[in-house]
Amino acid sequence: MTEVQVKNVPWDEMVAVITGGSRGIGAAIAKALGSKGARVVVNYNEQKSAAAAIVSAIEASGGHGISVQADVSTIAGAEALADASLNAFGRVDVVVNNASPPIRRKPLLDLAWDEVESHWLTSVQCNFTLAQRLVPGMKERKFGRIVNILSSYQGGTPPPEMYAYLAAKGALWASTKSMAVELAPHGITVNAVSPSSVMTDQWNDEPESRRRALSFRVPLGRLCRVEDVANSVLYLVGDG
Repeated sequence: MTEVQVKNVPWDEMVAVITGGSRGIGAAIAKALGSKGARVVVNYNEQKSAAAAIVSAIEASGGHGISVQADVSTIAGAEALADASLNAFGRVDVVVNNASPPIRRKPLLDLAWDEVESHWLTSVQCNFTLAQRLVPGMKERKFGRIVNILSSYQGGTPPPEMYAYLAAKGALWASTKSMAVELAPHGITVNAVSPSSVMTDQWNDEPESRRRALSFRVPLGRLCRVEDVANSVLYLVGDG
C-alpha cells in the first residue's frame, strides 16, 4: 500500500465548522480552535446572542469567526450551513459534528418515534449531509478532519431510559468507522471523541448530590469539563 502523503493545513489557514457551536461543548471547541488562529463557523439554531458572544471571544483570541443560523436536523439546514461556510471562506477543512437535541431520559414504551427521529436526524443525517457537501473539497486538497462527538456510553453498560440518544450515537459511531476507512486514502481523517458526563447547562436542573455521586466513579474525582473535550478535538485536528 502506498503511504498517503498529507499536507497539514496551518491553524491560521484552517476553516472549521462546529455544529451546535453556541453553547456547551460546541462553544468550547469553537473557542479553542479560534484561539489557535483558525477561522471558525459557529452554527446555532435558536441561540443567536450566545453564538455572537462565541464569535466575539474567537475574534478577541486572534481567530476569525462567523455565526450561521441553521437547523441541522434538516437536510436543507445542513446544506445551508455548508454553503454559507463555503461562501464565507471558500473552503472547509474541519467539521465537528456536535449538535444534539436535549438529552432526556424516558422509558422506551413512553417514547414517540419523532423523539427518536430527532436524535437520528441531528446526529446521523447531519453528519451524512455535511460530508456529502464538504468532503469533495477536502479530497481535492487532500486534507480534511471530521470529528464526531459521541458518548462514553458507546462502551460498557449505559443507564436505562436513553434509547433515543444512544441509538443515534451508536449509528454515528458506525458512520465514523465507515467514513474513516473510506476517506483515509484521500488525506481525510474521521474520528470520534466520546466523553462521559460533561458539565454543561444540561446539568442545571440536576441536584448537586447526583453530580457528586457521578464524580465518585471518576479517578480524578471530578466530572468532565467542556475544555477537556475541546482539547481532545484540538489534538485530532492538529499535527498531533
